[in-house]
Amino acid sequence: MLKTRLYTLIIILVLFNQLSAQVELGKALYEKGYVKEAVMYFKEAAEKGDPQAQNLLAQCYDKGDGVEQDYVAAAEWYEKAAEQGYAEAQYNIGTCYEFGEGVFHDNQTAAQWYKKAAEQGYSAAQNSLAICYETGKGVDKDYQQMIYWLQMAANQNYPDALCNLGLCYENGKGVDQDYHQAFLWYEKAARSGLARAQYYIGNCFMSGLGVEMNYDSGFFWYMQAANQSNPEAQCEVGYCYEYGLGIQHDMQKAVEWYTKSAKLGNDVAQCNLGLCLMDGRGIRKDESESFSWISKAASKGYTEGEYLLGWCHEMGIGTAIDHPKAIEWYKKAMQKGHLGAKCRMAICYGNGLGLRADKKMAFKLLKEASDQGFAEAQYLLGQAYMEGNLVKKNITQAKELFSMAASNGHESAIKELEKINDNERKEEERKERERIIINDKKTGKTGSITDTVGSPTGAYHK
Repeated sequence: MLKTRLYTLIIILVLFNQLSAQVELGKALYEKGYVKEAVMYFKEAAEKGDPQAQNLLAQCYDKGDGVEQDYVAAAEWYEKAAEQGYAEAQYNIGTCYEFGEGVFHDNQTAAQWYKKAAEQGYSAAQNSLAICYETGKGVDKDYQQMIYWLQMAANQNYPDALCNLGLCYENGKGVDQDYHQAFLWYEKAARSGLARAQYYIGNCFMSGLGVEMNYDSGFFWYMQAANQSNPEAQCEVGYCYEYGLGIQHDMQKAVEWYTKSAKLGNDVAQCNLGLCLMDGRGIRKDESESFSWISKAASKGYTEGEYLLGWCHEMGIGTAIDHPKAIEWYKKAMQKGHLGAKCRMAICYGNGLGLRADKKMAFKLLKEASDQGFAEAQYLLGQAYMEGNLVKKNITQAKELFSMAASNGHESAIKELEKINDNERKEEERKERERIIINDKKTGKTGSITDTVGSPTGAYHK
């Protein structure tokens, strides 16, 4: 079949010297892996001014297919084709200007080329132009224009535009916030095979956003995206296996997916994998490896990673104990609003770890985190009132804080609250026994406390 097609094209080429035949011959050769030969025909047609050939030749330079990779040459040929009105080339040269590949970075020029291609109905350019209007890159921010061009691309079922419209409806950007509409747009994009849309629709099912909550469906869509190497979805698949959401609990599987995601650079997965290695859950315990993964996440500015790295330095997990280093990382996380880091800073201030002891500052930090509803801070502040080490002892205040932490599921606070309640019960019983003794003395009764309280009938044994 290929040979017949090639012979036909060669005859047309020889008899009529048509550029279109040269291009088609090049495309046929390219499809069958004869890339260098294809480039030869693309270049011959491109030099004669054929815009399709110029665009194809540019793509070869762009990817390094059949020629040495050369972004400058790619941009030159894209621009030649674009100037002839070839829509795909207009979009391609727009990306060159947007990302500075082969030309100087220039958002304004990028947007201009995107608009030319978009006005010809090129859906990828319509989507890129919409993003320019969203971000103000090369044009003035204009959410109405953003929605217009996204809708134009979505009308052609361009998957990225479908997904981006979903994001607009979820966040109320350019349209009224509507979670159900967001879900519907995500669904269209997800069913077209777009991995990030599959991840988003998984989020919808997991959280009940715009659709009834369904862990099984959420896991299904996460897995679809994960199998396309989407790192966020791979991390969520790991999380589902860890906590048995939509799938049976399996820590080894959880670690497997966390590892895949972590290797692709997902900072959440890097921390989750680090924690598994730290505790030996689903994988052999390895504190050194744990420290390494957590360090990767922290180095990228991931707040949870910064907090956990502080913990490693404070506790000597995978590294030597280093309180000043711990303080350094806790401060970074605390400045981004991490309440766990604020609690650890309070403990360091309270005990003079890595810095000068300052009980007032310790109390202040715990109070701030407690007022924000953080259970650990409520528990620690409750302990401070219970023991009187940062503030004047106040059992009533301690009980109130333990109750708040307990209502947020803090197990240690629940136990402390049980102890206080038990002690209060015992104290009430003691007071009741004393009251009975005093009352018996006044009335002249002689029954023992045990006899009096213990008698099922309330009668006194003589």
